[in-house]
This record gives sequence, structure tokens and C-alpha cells, in this order.
Amino acid sequence: MILASMASMASKPLKTAKLKAGLYREEWPRIRAVTIRGVDFFQCDGRPHYQRKTFSSLVDARKQAEKWESTRTRYGTAGRYISEKDASRFAEALDLLAPYGVTVTDAARYYAKHLDLEKLRASSKPVADALLEWSQSYETKDRDSRTLKEIKYMAGVFTRTFGGLKLNDLTADLLLKWVDGYETMPGKPAKPQTRANFRTKLSQFLNFSKLKGWIENNPLLGIKVERPPRASIEIFDVKQVLRIVEAADRNKSREIVLPYAVICLFAGLRPNSEAELLEWRDINFSTGDT
Repeated sequence: MILASMASMASKPLKTAKLKAGLYREEWPRIRAVTIRGVDFFQCDGRPHYQRKTFSSLVDARKQAEKWESTRTRYGTAGRYISEKDASRFAEALDLLAPYGVTVTDAARYYAKHLDLEKLRASSKPVADALLEWSQSYETKDRDSRTLKEIKYMAGVFTRTFGGLKLNDLTADLLLKWVDGYETMPGKPAKPQTRANFRTKLSQFLNFSKLKGWIENNPLLGIKVERPPRASIEIFDVKQVLRIVEAADRNKSREIVLPYAVICLFAGLRPNSEAELLEWRDINFSTGDT
């Protein structure tokens, strides 16, 4: 009965002037009696880190003070600097991370890095624009027409495939998967040498982008290009050479085809990268040298 009577008295507004100036808790957070618009309350003062809260019951005011004090106990002195809402979120974060044995700081750093990458990806240069600049850069260099044609072709292939992406979207896994699955025609996989050429040119393009400051690293750097073994060298016998010369001599474009075939056969020039680049002025007719 006595306890019930005391609890009932504690839940009612104060009546005496003596309690208006009373201090019911001296340590932080403090509890004091206040009068607002003629009504007496108990005020829990958590400043400067929390707002003041008023209660009609001293019991409720003490509960609030104990809650704030518990926050400080759980989180150290930093508990005085975080709101109740943030403290609840912090406790929830601890529960989520507990099974993985990592701290809230670890999680925050990981997520901050993720946000940095997202920001970098959003501001990254479009692949199509980078490829265009890469291709155009060769036009200002002293390169033969065959190289310029090859770069333009490669840039076109890469643009059709990756043109809608940003440079930071180009990961090693993405690029290698595309190269390994490239088909010259539907259902016809590219030859090993073709795939090796694609990887080489992609790496050159990414190095160009790095030098321009568009990406931090070349994702293909350090990945070894597995080039197919070279085919064994075959030597024509006399009969085979004779057949080639006779066929060139009978060709409608004999004045072009015959010299081309003879130079390839007897000067030892490679047809694509050497013989095709020759002009008549490169041949010394007095000595027969090229």
C-alpha cells in the first residue's frame, strides 16, 4: 500500500514551490524541477549533447537519464556526442557485423571506398570517346598506312562492343571473357592469333588511357598474352615456284602480279607487311636491289 501510494504521488505534477528549484540528479544528465505555464514538471537535461526533455513523472525522468547514461557506458565518452537515433543505428550495425568479426570502422571504410569508386565510375570518360582519341592519335604519328588501317579497324570493333560503357567499367574479367568468346561469324570462333591481337590492342588502348589520366591502372597489365605457336616454315620446291611464276605471268594484271610474285619469291619479302608496301621507286633497276 505504501509503495503504491508513493508511485501514485511520483506520477502527479508537483504541487510545492520547494521542488521548483530542487535538483534531483547532479551528475550528467541532470534532473531538476521546472514550472511551465503554471504546471510543474521534472526536466532531464542532456545538454550539450542531447535536448532537454520534460516529464510529469520523476520516474520517467530518471529512466531517460539512465538511458542516456547507458549510451555513454556502451559507447564510451563518444556516447555523449551521438543522438539516440544514431545510437540505435550503431547498435544495429554492431549486431549485423558481429557474425563476420569486423568493426563498424571496417564497414565504414569499406563502404566509403565503394562510394569513391561509384563516384569515379560516374565521372569516368566514355569508352567511345576514348577510342576515338586513341585512333586519331595514330594519324599524327609516323606510321604506315597498314598500321593506321589496323588501328581504325580495332577501334571500330571495340566501339561496337564497349562503346556504351565508361572506362572504369572495363574490368579484366569483362575484357578477357569477350576476347575468348569472340566469333568472326556466328558459330565460328576467332583464330588464336586473332584473339591474341585483340588482347594486345586492348592493352595498348588502356595504356593510352592511363597516360591520358582517364584511368588509374590498366586492368590487363601483367596478364600474359598466350600467343599460338608459330607455324613451321615451309620451303617451295622448284616445281611449286615454277607454277606460281607461270600463273602470275598468265594473269590479266601481269604487269603488277608478276613483279610482286617474283619479288616475294626471290627477294624473300613477306607478302603483306613488306612486299605490298614497295613502290617502283624503291627498286634500283641498275643493280636489281630493292
